[in-house]
Amino acid sequence: MLTNSELAEFLKAIVVLLLAAHSMGFVFDKLHLPRVVGEITGGFVLGPSCLGLLAPGVAAQLISGSPLQ
Repeated sequence: MLTNSELAEFLKAIVVLLLAAHSMGFVFDKLHLPRVVGEITGGFVLGPSCLGLLAPGVAAQLISGSPLQ
């Protein structure tokens, strides 16, 4: 069973991921590109390949279970 703080961290990570995916999907849609490619890009930007390399402290705060900690 998850503790309250673990649940809060999980929900925070889900909300951040969904916001990034939706935002990038919207941008790609406005550029007349496939929305799903933008959503995948949003997830990629938050992952260790992009945000983890550029700002590992921010990535560790956003996703507490990341291997960057």
